[in-house]
Amino acid sequence: MLSGRVSRIDAIQNKSANEAALLTARNKLVKLNIALTKIDEPNFGICRKCSKPIAVPRLMFLPESTRCVNCAD
Repeated sequence: MLSGRVSRIDAIQNKSANEAALLTARNKLVKLNIALTKIDEPNFGICRKCSKPIAVPRLMFLPESTRCVNCAD
């Protein structure tokens, strides 16, 4: 009887974790699509806060970045 409860609790927790991961992935996809539409704009890769260029490694890792490392905090 206890085994059935544990399995149900595990299934509920796994479902919650999967739903959270899916939401995160969907949000990232939306941001990436927005970045793709702006990639040819002259201000792409420029920090929205300080107006300095965003480092290329940051853009390669997070192409949806709109702020440099210093301003991202």
